[in-house]
Amino acid sequence: MAATANKRKMAVQEAAEEQVEQQAVEAPEATDEQTDEATESKGVSLCEALANMERGEKYRRAGWPKELKNHYVTVRRGETIPVFCNARYTSPYTPSLEDVMSTDWEKIEEGVTNA
Repeated sequence: MAATANKRKMAVQEAAEEQVEQQAVEAPEATDEQTDEATESKGVSLCEALANMERGEKYRRAGWPKELKNHYVTVRRGETIPVFCNARYTSPYTPSLEDVMSTDWEKIEEGVTNA
C-alpha cells in the first residue's frame, strides 16, 4: 500500500513540474528605445538617494504617478528612518520592490517641494 501511495505522489510531483515548465516564460529583452531611455536617465538608485538623504536631501521618483507629484522622501537629521512627506504630513516610508529596483530617483532642489 505504501508503494502505491509513493507512486501516486511521484506522479503528482512529475505532473506539477511538467506544468511549471510549460508555464515558464522568458523575460523579454529590452528594446533599443528602452535601452536609450535607461542610458539617458538622470536619476539615481535608491541606495544612492538614501545616502544623500542622510545629509538632508529630498528625493522622489520620476516614475511616481501625478497624484504623488508633491511628495518626496527624506531622512531627518539625527534619524535613520526615511520618511514620506508632502506639505501636510509625514509618515514612515517603506519602499516597494519597484522603488527599490528603480534608478529614476530625482533630487528635489531646496525650496522646491511642490514641483
